[in-house]
Amino acid sequence: MTASALVISAGKRFGTSYRHRGGMLFVERHGHLLSCSLSQHPYEPASDQFQHATQSFPMLLLPGGQRTQFRANASRDARGVVALDTQGHLFIVSLNKAFSLDELARPPRGFRCVP
Repeated sequence: MTASALVISAGKRFGTSYRHRGGMLFVERHGHLLSCSLSQHPYEPASDQFQHATQSFPMLLLPGGQRTQFRANASRDARGVVALDTQGHLFIVSLNKAFSLDELARPPRGFRCVP
């Protein structure tokens, strides 16, 4: 099996980092779980020494709720979502109902993205 983007497990890198697109979920040196937009903060192997990380595309929303630039189409599929709240709690959601990327990029009523 080969990685379609960068995956870091126990400090070992697998695959190649996305450039100028997607997002990365990672554990920083103090053990905190963080995420970033790779278009705003590209992965730099010389300075970014993570023990664990995974990249994915597309990243739909930036902190604060700003929608990222991605090519949306009307294709509806069951999807998975990963998100962090302001306290750093990880949410992993598996949706068995079909959604388009455009639909997922619109937060539901009552949901507020915070920086």
